[in-house]
Amino acid sequence: MKLEQVFYLNGRDFRSIPTFVATVREVFGFGAELELDNWDVLEDALEGGYGLLNHQEPFTLVWQNSAVSKRKLRPRNLNAIMDLFESNPKLTLKLE
Repeated sequence: MKLEQVFYLNGRDFRSIPTFVATVREVFGFGAELELDNWDVLEDALEGGYGLLNHQEPFTLVWQNSAVSKRKLRPRNLNAIMDLFESNPKLTLKLE
């Protein structure tokens, strides 16, 4: 039985979309060749097969200090991030 991958995103590490993208790049081991500032590319990368993510396998993302992120991010940026995560059927999001 294959264990599901678990990744940790610390809400203290970002306060804007550019710092969020940089944090996601580091957490998932996405290379510099991926233009993650393009939201479509970021969505595709989170489908798996890039960086540390197994191709087409479910994974869990634990968003530590999510309340900190909610205070630091503009509402529309927070909504965009939540939509990105919630639209991925392979991603289980846990807010801490």
